[in-house]
Amino acid sequence: MMSTVTTADPRVAPRRPRPYKASSPHTPALSLNPSVEAEPAATGIAGARTWALQLRCHQWVKNLVVLAAPAAAGSLGNSVVFARAALAFVVFCLLSSAVYLCNDIIDLDEDRGHPTKRHRPIAAGLIGIPEALIAAGGCTIVAMVTAALVDARLLLVAVAYAGLNLTYSSWARWVPILDIAAVAGCFVLRALAGGAATGIGISGWLILVVMLGALLISAAKRHAEVVDLAARRSRAVLRRYDPRMLRRIEIGSSAGATVAYAFWALGAGPAGVPAPRALGLLAFAAVLVRYVQLASDGRGGAPERLFLEDRQLQLGALLWGLLFLAGA
Repeated sequence: MMSTVTTADPRVAPRRPRPYKASSPHTPALSLNPSVEAEPAATGIAGARTWALQLRCHQWVKNLVVLAAPAAAGSLGNSVVFARAALAFVVFCLLSSAVYLCNDIIDLDEDRGHPTKRHRPIAAGLIGIPEALIAAGGCTIVAMVTAALVDARLLLVAVAYAGLNLTYSSWARWVPILDIAAVAGCFVLRALAGGAATGIGISGWLILVVMLGALLISAAKRHAEVVDLAARRSRAVLRRYDPRMLRRIEIGSSAGATVAYAFWALGAGPAGVPAPRALGLLAFAAVLVRYVQLASDGRGGAPERLFLEDRQLQLGALLWGLLFLAGA
């Protein structure tokens, strides 16, 4: 018996698989559903870049504030002091990266709806939530153990830093003014950490300079977010800020930081006022004025980018740094 062969009707076009199309430009790349796995992150150089971006390695420069106490005392040339200060810097780099990991997990839904933050590795699905949690825990443990080995006082400051960030992430970030005050407090703890690690006291005037300078940067960052419509839609707290009020905070904090720096720099010691300190005051004031000028245009959203892009800020900060060290 001959078998019959059925052929497709040539008048009917064969079905082609329909390409996937996201329903919106903000369709999540990573689902919180545990049954859906995140896309595995790239390995090698690409994977290292992904993790460097997620850990915000480019923002570790903020942790240089831990050098304030030994630098002001002119003790960075001492190898023991330098080593302890460097370890404090590493501790706060690890802790800050752990904070960024946790915040990006908490802000996952908001970041996916933001035009630029949706490209962050966790929001984009390049790093899964379990991996991020493991990395955050590992950074925290290594940081705390290192701090304990350096000095018990450094451990206490590190715990206070972690607690303040936990308070910020879970509650303070939703309260206007309190959120930028918490960020400024983190910078103060960085400055105290340098003194705790090296056993060198830091002037109260310098603490005030750090606090007011951090308040300026935080207010400028909020100002940039408030004038950004996409950011205002993604974070409800931004709609409770008035740009004019933030401008007043920027101007007031910069003026206060300049006055506090003047009291520190011009405070006559046994040998009088060093000339580099007096000249450093002018450089410091010039940097703040330039920063306030740029922040007025809503460009303070990424402080590290401002310093990388603006030549006047770069030259002013370099000149101030040299005079600060020379006058120590």
